[in-house]
Amino acid sequence: MPDCQAALTALRNAEDAYNAAFTAQAAAKAAADRADLALKKAQQAFDAASAAAQKALNDWKTFLDAISQDPTLGVAGMQGNCGFVQDPSKAPDHSTIVGPFHLPDQTRRYLWGRTDQATVQSAWNAKADQANVNAQALEAAAKSTAADLAVAQTTLNNAQQDVTTTHAALDAATAQLKTASQTYDAALANARAACGGVGGQPPEGVNGADLTVDPLVPKKNRNAAKAAIDIPPKKDIKGMKIVQHYDAPKGAPSDALSYYDPADNTVHLINCASKKEIVKHEIGHWVYHNRVLPDDAGAKPDDTWKAFWKAHKSDMPTGIAKEDDDQGFAEAYEFFRDGKKLNPAIEAEIKRRLAKIT
Repeated sequence: MPDCQAALTALRNAEDAYNAAFTAQAAAKAAADRADLALKKAQQAFDAASAAAQKALNDWKTFLDAISQDPTLGVAGMQGNCGFVQDPSKAPDHSTIVGPFHLPDQTRRYLWGRTDQATVQSAWNAKADQANVNAQALEAAAKSTAADLAVAQTTLNNAQQDVTTTHAALDAATAQLKTASQTYDAALANARAACGGVGGQPPEGVNGADLTVDPLVPKKNRNAAKAAIDIPPKKDIKGMKIVQHYDAPKGAPSDALSYYDPADNTVHLINCASKKEIVKHEIGHWVYHNRVLPDDAGAKPDDTWKAFWKAHKSDMPTGIAKEDDDQGFAEAYEFFRDGKKLNPAIEAEIKRRLAKIT
């Protein structure tokens, strides 16, 4: 049979390695989730920038196409006497030349118009000058949105790279966690074989209670549980049975760190459940079933704790305490023994009932 102390040392090391791997995997998962979210946002930003850039470019092209198709700009009397040319020298003499107009393909165009009617020429000149201003604004918008798109593309590329990197790190951390878990399972099986289980351990007297500790429970947890059991008056818990398990026993509530089982009239602590608040809450259940309920058996119906709890349900200290009379007493007991603030009526009732315990 393997040596118990050596097996426990190996188990503690395996616990540390598993906890470190678990923390690392959780951090890697969080980083991957953040990267996924950043990629989603970057893709949305890129799509919006792409749409904006395409619209600005289309608006610019459409405006210039309209001038090319109708260089008269809709001014009556200019028909056939104006054009949109690449070389301003091709405009007839005495023409009014406006430009250059920059095209998306990097070429330039010049708008020209000529008429012997001064008022027509003036109207066309005003429209041509405004068309040049509008074209410049559309060009600026197209270039600005193209620059925004380039930035959005870089951000998207970086986000895609971050997703690749963080998911690779997550895969590695997950593999390490799996290995650490397998090592831990093997160390646990070895320690269990070497050290035995709760059933083979003699109880230890602690403040009038019988405490049985699984040999696999770390010393610091065992000592913390003992310290918590030492807090209530001995008369409260004399004869109480407490078992501190390393892992959850068969039939234990799936989400419980600790629990009181009326079937065996025992408080069960599961390894990490060594905080004084948790221990005293479960002690409160035992006190309720073994000290309060027997006293209430001969009391008038309206003088029982259950009746009191119903009347003061809304004043109970926590949400759990409002669930039923059992949880109500356990929470009130823990608050009282920890010196936490209670509703005055509840505190007075707890004092009255605990004073009756001998």
